[in-house]
Amino acid sequence: MRAHDPVSVGIPPWLAVLAVGLPLLLVGCQGGSGTPGTDGSQETGSSQDGTDSTDDSDGMDGSDDIGDDDEEAVVFEWGLPSSDTSVGANHQGAEGSAYQALQVSCSEGAEFLSPDFAPEYGFESPRNVLLFAAGVQLCEGDRAAAAALFEPARAMGVEGLAPETWAFCVLYRTVGSVLEQRPPEEFACAGGSAPPFKVGDNGTIDDPLTLDADESAAEAESDLDGETETGTGTEPEPGTSTEPAP
Repeated sequence: MRAHDPVSVGIPPWLAVLAVGLPLLLVGCQGGSGTPGTDGSQETGSSQDGTDSTDDSDGMDGSDDIGDDDEEAVVFEWGLPSSDTSVGANHQGAEGSAYQALQVSCSEGAEFLSPDFAPEYGFESPRNVLLFAAGVQLCEGDRAAAAALFEPARAMGVEGLAPETWAFCVLYRTVGSVLEQRPPEEFACAGGSAPPFKVGDNGTIDDPLTLDADESAAEAESDLDGETETGTGTEPEPGTSTEPAP
């Protein structure tokens, strides 16, 4: 007797296609929906999280920019503070009185620079004359003129301006601070002797406010010229003849 043959069951073609394609379709849907979801969550997190944001690390925080804009630059303006204007052993000139006058007004300070008081103007040093004149110019609002006076004054050195509480040390620091827009403390004063006035051979003193001239040197040259002219105009010695030879 022959073994019983299995019964063939017919499967419609469309069902076979569906059985093969459905798992692939499900896998594709799961992979497609997962990938955009993951990317989207990362992008959203990086843009909303302030600590991870690239913009914040690049200094694009609005609060920082506002803080920088609100910080005002320091401006050093003209004004003479209180200082020691007393006359000490090393300061016998008019510096103290001149400082007090300039504190009152520009015009009262300028009176100390009258040509009637030239060339020393009652001050101890030509450097102090230039410093005070620069202060008068700043008081009157002429920064260019003040700078032209301050530079030769500083070139003479800061010796003789100490102590720091003395009026002309304060004046030096104030003028320098306004012209260069730096803190007054950056301008140091030193002890020792202040630079002296230039005196010519015949006792003529140079006026420090005539920046383009040196009166002491010019006077010496004038005397030298006079001696030369006198020498050429002397009479001949006795017994000599000025007649030309035949």
